[in-house]
Amino acid sequence: MIHPTCPFQLSLKCARTTLTNKIISSNKDLTGIVLFGTDKTKNTRNDTDFKHIYVFHDLCEPGAERVLETEELMSLDANAFQETYGHSTDFSMADALWVCSIMFSNCKFTLAHRRILLFTAIDNPHENSPQLQLQARTKAKDLHESNIDIDLMHIQLPTLEFDTSKFYKHIALTADDEFYSMPSASDRLDDLLTRVRCKEHRKRPLGSLNFTVGEGVTVAFKMYKLVVPTSKPTPDTGEILLPSDLKKYQEYGGKKIYVTDDEAKQIRHFDSPRNNDPPKFVALLPQEEQVDNRGFQIVPPGFHVVYLPFMEDIRNVKVDSKHNPSEALIEKSKEIIKKLQFAYHPESFENPVLQKHWRNIEALALNRDAPEEIIDYTLPTKDVIEKRAGRLIDEFKALLCPGTPEPNPGTMYGAPAKRPRLDDSAVPLTLQHEVATGQLPRYKVNVLKEFCKRNGIRCGSKKADIMEAIKRFYLEH
Repeated sequence: MIHPTCPFQLSLKCARTTLTNKIISSNKDLTGIVLFGTDKTKNTRNDTDFKHIYVFHDLCEPGAERVLETEELMSLDANAFQETYGHSTDFSMADALWVCSIMFSNCKFTLAHRRILLFTAIDNPHENSPQLQLQARTKAKDLHESNIDIDLMHIQLPTLEFDTSKFYKHIALTADDEFYSMPSASDRLDDLLTRVRCKEHRKRPLGSLNFTVGEGVTVAFKMYKLVVPTSKPTPDTGEILLPSDLKKYQEYGGKKIYVTDDEAKQIRHFDSPRNNDPPKFVALLPQEEQVDNRGFQIVPPGFHVVYLPFMEDIRNVKVDSKHNPSEALIEKSKEIIKKLQFAYHPESFENPVLQKHWRNIEALALNRDAPEEIIDYTLPTKDVIEKRAGRLIDEFKALLCPGTPEPNPGTMYGAPAKRPRLDDSAVPLTLQHEVATGQLPRYKVNVLKEFCKRNGIRCGSKKADIMEAIKRFYLEH
């Protein structure tokens, strides 16, 4: 089996995850996979040009079949891969870009946005051939002039530094190269997935406005919504609807009042757009750009628009009874709050109901025995709370209710509950396929521990350490 952390495997894992995410978020997007540097050739011009370029997937909507084919490619060992695809250094990056350009040109659909994500761990592929370098730069420039973006997903090798200035800074051009700093190469799957997700997500502005700073000073800007609520999708039968089948309504008094398209337009516009909108007072909260140590943007620059309420929107809450806690109780509460504070970000907490819904659909579509394990990050981490503020919480209880007897050690806050005995059928006989396709995280920790125990694998207590031990076991055997 090919090493799970080699650049090629990391690239395929990103491709597989992107395909599954596309099925959920935007199943109408077209995706394709092109392998360059293979011994075998498979593209639209096999017998003439573009040697050593293999089109694994042509542009098409993502589906379960493509995910399974990608997983099958990931599970090939070195000998099987060499026999099926092979490896060759006698390739041209310009030919690889040509093949991608032809795939876009042959697409029968109108594409709103075209993008190439280029995965590589070699910073100078044509070091001894200035002619091939010139051809690749020329073709990359042609693609950018045709509104085809090329984004570099460079992967860091353990002992080599990826220098983008040697070759790829002329390939992965951007609209504002003067201000753009390319992030550092990475060897972690999470980092690559984050970069892929940011590149594939097309940011659509809510609108454009003119910001008047003073007399004669106006700045144009665009508004974006950074966080959007999601919900379970409604069933889609695929039936084509005629305009006469579409109805619009407004709920009023518990009843649906249906309106025509012309009536809906009249409701929206009583007057000119400027006079029709009520005035709003807002506060502009500035936000500086933040990047991590690899040069990847984690917080965009701009202003947060915070709507300010009118006087009638503010109400006074009447409290019938007021408690007067002691100064010691107040100070102890402050200490607990300070200990339990953390940096909040909406992306750190996924909706467990939606995640379970999509994992079940994924398991059904890919013929999995069980869906991937869901980690509910919205639940409080009792062990962390106990470690950070367990003593302070006990002291708070003593101040709040003096004279209360000490709790039973077996029922103390954060004490782990006893797990039921693990069923023998829940532990798989082999996990080689899951290691090859990156599916180990779908198993629970107790299942992985039991698997390690039965196969004599020494491992740690954390899930990441257990999975790493299982990967090493299959690499050595």
